[in-house]
Amino acid sequence: MPSLYIHIPFCSKKCHYCNFAVLTDTGAKGEYLEKLGEERDRWLQKVMQPIHTIYLGGGTPSLLTLEEVETLLAPIFLHTPTLEVAEVSMELNPENVTADYIQGLTAIGITRFSIGIQSLSKDALKKAGRSHSVDMAHKAMSILDSQSVNWSADLILGLPNESRDNHTLAEVLQYQPKHISLYDLTIEKDTPFGLLPKGTFLKDEDSITLRDTYISQLQQVGYIDYEVSNLAIPGYESKHNMVYWTGGQYIGLGLGSSSYYDGKLWSNYKNMKLYLESTQAFENKTVNMLSREEQGDLLFMGVTRLLEPISVTNTLGYY
Repeated sequence: MPSLYIHIPFCSKKCHYCNFAVLTDTGAKGEYLEKLGEERDRWLQKVMQPIHTIYLGGGTPSLLTLEEVETLLAPIFLHTPTLEVAEVSMELNPENVTADYIQGLTAIGITRFSIGIQSLSKDALKKAGRSHSVDMAHKAMSILDSQSVNWSADLILGLPNESRDNHTLAEVLQYQPKHISLYDLTIEKDTPFGLLPKGTFLKDEDSITLRDTYISQLQQVGYIDYEVSNLAIPGYESKHNMVYWTGGQYIGLGLGSSSYYDGKLWSNYKNMKLYLESTQAFENKTVNMLSREEQGDLLFMGVTRLLEPISVTNTLGYY
């Protein structure tokens, strides 16, 4: 069964470390969502199997209204009823989180939320160009905790003005997330961070110390590190991400999204104009037909991220 990744490329501002296919101008949002719907419908007609998992990523999916989310997901739930989808995840930015919004998303069919906290250091957030404050992050996590929903907190290790003994994790754990993602800061040359001197950032050895400290703290309170960047309370591992790591099939919808389906690997246009003007919404530059050996290599690269042995049944394109 294939999974769906749906890319929402719009952001209120672009973070200083980001090199993803995102746009701060939302003027094309209506046209984009219409094109995204065309791509979705074409794939739903093509795929006869049920959809395994759905992930709304970005960008900032939480810039969508409840009506826009429902319009986007409703045809998918006609194809595969909500209760038959193993997981429906959506990324959130703290500044967009309200109790009404979370309740509305849950009613639509979202079963898991991933919130971009990144840090609870005021200086680090400012230096990273994040659009939320520390207070906004605390308020958002408090709302998620009060709603008793399944949610994950994303943290970035090594941001400027952050020490190796900071207290971000301890503060996040007060709100009892089921899942924590720990991402090491990657400096991309075509970003504002890429222009800063290396001494601006946390030293590699200090970043490693911070990671080790965080992992130890999480293990002590019952989290398992099931993948190199992800820890979860047992039973709350990300089902969607496991598809990538175990060689399962996935279809990426939207700007710059990648797909692996029916032995083929490809990506959509990263240029909005090209994406919107394409005669088929999933038209792309290159489709790579993978040999069985190449599919095996793809599976191996994913499995090496996992920290426990897995069964490879239903992998290599037969998910």
